[in-house]
Amino acid sequence: MNKIVIILLLLFLIVIIFQYKKNNELEYKIKQQEQEIEASSKYIRNLTERLKKKKTEEESVISKAEKLRNLLDSYLAEQKRDENISEEELKENLQKIEREKRFIPNMIPVKGEFTISQRFHIKHKALDFAAPLGTEVAAAAAGEILSVKEDKYFGNVIVMDHFNGYETTYAHLAKILVESGDFIKKGLTIGLVGDTGNSTAPHLHFEIKLNKENIDPEKMVILK
Repeated sequence: MNKIVIILLLLFLIVIIFQYKKNNELEYKIKQQEQEIEASSKYIRNLTERLKKKKTEEESVISKAEKLRNLLDSYLAEQKRDENISEEELKENLQKIEREKRFIPNMIPVKGEFTISQRFHIKHKALDFAAPLGTEVAAAAAGEILSVKEDKYFGNVIVMDHFNGYETTYAHLAKILVESGDFIKKGLTIGLVGDTGNSTAPHLHFEIKLNKENIDPEKMVILK
């Protein structure tokens, strides 16, 4: 009789533990969905506002092509003073420099206001950008999306390959806006800031690796 009671108690305990685990998983999923909805709504509002301002900005800002022409003219004039080199060679050099810069992860990976909540150290091989939920996360350099995944600790994660030994990781995202295999331009929005995974407040956990080794992002990214 005692054995039967013990077995029943154990079964009851197992059911309670199982139900508790299921409830925790459900609460986590609900929290993620709420973050995604809130972040997405903010993103859509920001896009709408930018579209409204786009016409005015296009009228008042020098076009990208004109900026590039000005840069090229300035570069050519400077180099011609110092070197005996043809204009075609100078153009090729400048274009090569511009191409290489696109794949260097030196751009601030959040679009908007932020504070650095945690810096790079031996136990935290990343730079944390604290920013409001839904803040746009930008690709720090051009490259390919290696993976998008959900991690118990890092939440929603994007990993990018930049074809030159550099890799970047973007974690704790509220929403991912790209897919594995996508080719992304530098500065393109790839996700939205969140606090998924093991996180206490909205922020972007940003890592840079060079040849598979973590390096301090502050050595690459020029912070404002």
